[in-house]
Amino acid sequence: MGGFVMRPYAKINGIPVFTNKEVKRVVDGRVVCADGSWCDVGAGEIVLRGKGFLTIGQAPEGEEDASKLITWGPERYNVKTVSVEDVDADVVVELSDDEFTYVEMEGCEDDLKRISVEDKANGVYIVGKKGKHKRGIAFSGNTISAKGDISIHTGNNGSTRTTTVTTERVVDFDSFVALLMYLWGAFLTLLCPNRRTVIRQITTCEGSQSIVITGGSEKTKITVKVPKHLILDLERIDGKILVGDTEGEVNLRIEGINSAKLGVIGKAIIHSSSSGTVAIQCVQGTLSATLTGIGSVKIAEGDLTNLTVTTHSSGSFKYDGQTQKAQLTSLDIGGICINEVNGPAQVVTSGSGKIEILSGVVTDLKATLNNIGGISVEEVNGPIMAESSGSGSIKIHSGVSSHLVARATNIGAIKFHGRAMEANLSTDGSGNIEVQRVSSPPVTHRSGIGKIIIREIG
Repeated sequence: MGGFVMRPYAKINGIPVFTNKEVKRVVDGRVVCADGSWCDVGAGEIVLRGKGFLTIGQAPEGEEDASKLITWGPERYNVKTVSVEDVDADVVVELSDDEFTYVEMEGCEDDLKRISVEDKANGVYIVGKKGKHKRGIAFSGNTISAKGDISIHTGNNGSTRTTTVTTERVVDFDSFVALLMYLWGAFLTLLCPNRRTVIRQITTCEGSQSIVITGGSEKTKITVKVPKHLILDLERIDGKILVGDTEGEVNLRIEGINSAKLGVIGKAIIHSSSSGTVAIQCVQGTLSATLTGIGSVKIAEGDLTNLTVTTHSSGSFKYDGQTQKAQLTSLDIGGICINEVNGPAQVVTSGSGKIEILSGVVTDLKATLNNIGGISVEEVNGPIMAESSGSGSIKIHSGVSSHLVARATNIGAIKFHGRAMEANLSTDGSGNIEVQRVSSPPVTHRSGIGKIIIREIG
């Protein structure tokens, strides 16, 4: 084995170039070094000057090409849980054919060395080494940094040239290129501010009219085959996540620009600070979801005993199944839409986000609106406590309330298009309350120019 494991400096039209020299520029398929050495990938020519090496297609003799794919596993485990954390890889979870769990990894050797697999305490733990640079793009001064393959597409007189760079050196750009990269890097940094990434040794492309920078994907893939009902813990995975119909408990924490797709699962806890999408076919049991990014969580179906959702930003949550209990909170502009609730519901919106319960029968509703958002509930049969202190509206479209307590302050509105057996209604400011019918004489209080409208009493 040689002195060290190395990656290619660049890939030009899919052909790797290896060098330990300082590179001055990459243009028209030619890599030019600062000492005058150069190589032309298309022509297969190499000119060497001074110390060091420059090769096309394969690593120099005595060194190992770390860009070549290798396979680890499959290894068999008898466990109850699988945990995958802090890895730069695409993760696929499938059903196994027996009661055992199998782990297999494919990728570049130096990437696989950064991932440890341990069997302990009835679980297998697949963990990436801390401090590893994540994928994406960031800007600092006149330097762009990133991890992963970076594709530069340059157009000149209708032609297109592509260079893929994977080095670990950093170099400045001319002002025009730096401006484009600054805007792209600032955009991604806004989406995922906690991501630290590294782009390496990209020099100017002469004669270009346009440059598009995109963070590429690592080649590492982790495949885990599990028996049904095994517990999955998937956290901070920098890559695509695909989970089959495991029907087991899932704890998912997703960040950055990544997305996840899951089949039929059991109890689920989801934390998303991503700009991507979490798509789930079906959830059974209980579900807790917290969204702090601009991404979305979409669940096609489910049968839940309890659902808890909190959005802290512009991320959206949509659930097309039913739940027996719901706690729904929107603290910013993010929206929450639930298909069916049959049981008690607590709904709070403190931003401009809208919360909707489209069907089912809510048996006990507590609704609080503190800003310009909106709350919409299809039907309530049971007590209602509704308070609006912003400029938004709370709408309950039908039902029979055993006891309705409604308070509207500021310029908000509360509307109940059903019947209340008893009602305590108060306004303060210019807020309005409207009730279709109250069976017994209501208790009312008005302060300000707000209105209390009862269409029918008795």
